[in-house]
Amino acid sequence: MLPASGVLRLYRGGMARVGGRNLGVSWFAGVVCIGIVGALVWLSLPMLPVLAEFAGTALRTALP
Repeated sequence: MLPASGVLRLYRGGMARVGGRNLGVSWFAGVVCIGIVGALVWLSLPMLPVLAEFAGTALRTALP
């Protein structure tokens, strides 16, 4: 078993870097993903009135 000072000495090395992970590329990928999700939401907006009508009809028929 390592003494406490040995454990601290091992920990002071910092976190390990994962190979192939670049901060700039990850930011770019995140922005692209947010853009795609935003575009899909924008394209689905015309369906909201139809969905509301469908849900209202379903609730009216389900509840007496």
